[in-house]
Amino acid sequence: MTTLDLDAVRDWFERVYAGAPGLLSVVHVDATGTFKGTGGGIPDIDGAVRRIAGLDRAGAQGIYLRTTTLARPLESHERGTEADSLALPGLWADVDFGEVGHKPGRGLPLPPSADEAWRIVSTSGLPEPSLWVHSGGGLYPWWLLEAPAVLDETTRPIAAKMSAAWQQALKRSAERLGYEYGAGVGDLPRVLRIPGTVNRKGGLERPCRVVQDNGVAYTIEDLTKALQAVTPAPEPVEQRPTRQRVELVPNTGASAFDLLDEYAAFDDILTGAGWTKHHGSHPPSIDECWSRPDGPDNPCSAHTLKANPHVLVVHSELAGLPTGGGQKLTRGRVFAHLHHGGDERAAAVDLFAAIGGRPSTPAAAALPLPRETRPVTRPATSSTIGLHDLVALEHQAQRVARERQHDDEPPPPPTPTFDIERDDFWTARPELEHVRAFARARLASPWAVLGCALARVVAHVEPFVTLPDTIGSYASLNLFVGLIGPSGGGKGAAEGAAKDAIVYSPLLGPQLVEAGVGSGEGLAHTYLRYVAGKGKERGHVEQHTTRALFRAPEVDTLAALKGRQGSTLLPKLRDAWNGDALGFAYADVTRRLDLRPHAYRMCLIVGIQPARAAVLLDDADGGTPQRFLWMPVQDPNVPDITPTAPRPHKWRTPPLPTASGTRTVLPVYPPAEAAIRQSARARHRGEVDPLDGHALLCRLKTAAALGLFNGHAEVTEEDWALSSIVMAISDHTRASVVRSLLTRRDAATVARGRADGLRESVAAEVRAGEAAKRVGRTILRKLDGDWTNHSDLRRAIAHRDREHFDDAIERLQAAGLIESEDVDNGAADGARYRRIEGAAA
Repeated sequence: MTTLDLDAVRDWFERVYAGAPGLLSVVHVDATGTFKGTGGGIPDIDGAVRRIAGLDRAGAQGIYLRTTTLARPLESHERGTEADSLALPGLWADVDFGEVGHKPGRGLPLPPSADEAWRIVSTSGLPEPSLWVHSGGGLYPWWLLEAPAVLDETTRPIAAKMSAAWQQALKRSAERLGYEYGAGVGDLPRVLRIPGTVNRKGGLERPCRVVQDNGVAYTIEDLTKALQAVTPAPEPVEQRPTRQRVELVPNTGASAFDLLDEYAAFDDILTGAGWTKHHGSHPPSIDECWSRPDGPDNPCSAHTLKANPHVLVVHSELAGLPTGGGQKLTRGRVFAHLHHGGDERAAAVDLFAAIGGRPSTPAAAALPLPRETRPVTRPATSSTIGLHDLVALEHQAQRVARERQHDDEPPPPPTPTFDIERDDFWTARPELEHVRAFARARLASPWAVLGCALARVVAHVEPFVTLPDTIGSYASLNLFVGLIGPSGGGKGAAEGAAKDAIVYSPLLGPQLVEAGVGSGEGLAHTYLRYVAGKGKERGHVEQHTTRALFRAPEVDTLAALKGRQGSTLLPKLRDAWNGDALGFAYADVTRRLDLRPHAYRMCLIVGIQPARAAVLLDDADGGTPQRFLWMPVQDPNVPDITPTAPRPHKWRTPPLPTASGTRTVLPVYPPAEAAIRQSARARHRGEVDPLDGHALLCRLKTAAALGLFNGHAEVTEEDWALSSIVMAISDHTRASVVRSLLTRRDAATVARGRADGLRESVAAEVRAGEAAKRVGRTILRKLDGDWTNHSDLRRAIAHRDREHFDDAIERLQAAGLIESEDVDNGAADGARYRRIEGAAA
């Protein structure tokens, strides 16, 4: 059970607020989920610690501290504003990750793990944080000042602008990585969880704690220079008279994406990025289908549906695009992910640059967009940014992603090392300590050995033991483990160590059957066989095995089997993970082996070289990658001196709960079930990726396996907490495999896209020129010797040709066929035209 750590609370106050003038403001969310954020003002640290202890005893779901101290006590009805801020201890961020306890983003997803949340900060170009706080659902990096800054009427608004600009830098970094970051957390009255307290949001108890203290501190000038370094200066622009202004102003991405939807197809965007369109037969519901760059020849990596051709559905995690349903991948979002790291603002600016004839990426220039060839007018501004000019940083934010994509710049600071050791996990239970010790004695990765051990434990449990019917029907314990590493990297060593480290004793039946992976149809043959009748007796099917551990030392085995004509291997493996029925309706009764649901136990261990992992990652639309635990076979903390291996650990199937009919259901920690139900509701509402349900069920299976390994047949609070650490290792490992594969194919994709884009750009310019000539002829027919207002003349042009109107006007004026003059009629265009006498219509 997670409990309040008052020593950690006091350490936090003394580390951050010692010597800060003003009052401390502690607020909370009570046991009913109601925010209690009014009133307050505590004069010292002792009083704040006592207040926190009382709130925890009352069952508060969350206890928070205002980041700035108060200049005055607040009345019972007051929440406090920016004007009440007295001392600023530093700058901060609040990077949410995962889905538990968080509302879904409005476009981009939250980072899936703490490692990816950490990467948003580490690649932002901002300096190293002084310390990191893990809130239980997010990360708080803090950049502490050498001494708290005392604020007054002059410096307070400057500090607020600086904090807001800091958040914008982090938002740009998140969007480059394809993640959502809520930049509204920089306000001076912001409250954050206090390290040492317990995060009880969502029915789960998680500690809020300091996870890294780097011991560094900064001055205001240090942080100002850091902002200057990550903020682009405005680019010089050409001035011209107001009368000639024809700029399309990219205030938001909406109009840019509207034009993209109107003039470009998904095929224009995807083939320009190296994708291949498939023209063969597809299921009736599919409209168009493409395979990713460097992907297999035949699989469909992404498709559109006839019922909704405006949205792309992506299957492969190696495509560089969000996978699964519910992503709402419009043409604009696809373009942003392929060419701007998911930054939709940068993508909109790029598209408008291409439309306006200004420098843009080759990908934008190659699209069949309307072309506006006139230069753009913007006020000239200074590129100097000082402490008192920080508000200008927000207005320049949308430029930074595009400029960083194409400028030569030093590499970002290295990502802080992911804590793969997790000593708190291994020391939590004796059997886990045993696994780590035995693995290190055999020079194998503890995480890989643990994955194999859990698969073996579950494989020894009879199939009638299930998880409860929290959603839909009962869930199987069947567990799949991937061992991730290069060839010869230790996958075999991990399997061997797991087999030798533990003496497995099943409760019932014969010893465990171990088998290789064959075809999808052949899985049932491991458990069933047809027995021919004697004489006039009819033959029958009998089940000779209930428990089996399948092994595929190399993932290439799965790839080869999947590549066979009509292969059903991956769908059948997904069925087996769920415990669903296995078998095929063959006409030949000797081959018709139907394995009933939850009548078999199947666990699977697959060796996966990162460069060969596409066979699983390309099946993300079916949820195959989310059904695996991805365990690393390399151990960065391997000791220099090999320890002696401990004696094997003896494991026996623990006593089981009372059976209900033919099924035994393991009890589950209620908050875990509540989290699963909450996730299911969010999927029904379209708020999260439907495939995330597989990941949460995989965590529940892992928690059950840890419980069985520990000797109890239930999922306890500690099992659920430990499973989150295993899943974090799994998510981190899978993400590293995806990044590796994407990096390998990026260079070739960019080269192909640039070549194709250049050819298309030339063709697009020719098409635009011909269209302008056609519109010019129409304009001459509409004009006579009388003046015609700009807006009236433009409305006379067909809607499909209006994008070429300004270009046609400019050509006609240059040719001496029409004349124009400025007028002050209150209209935005302020111009009118007439045909010059003698000009042919």
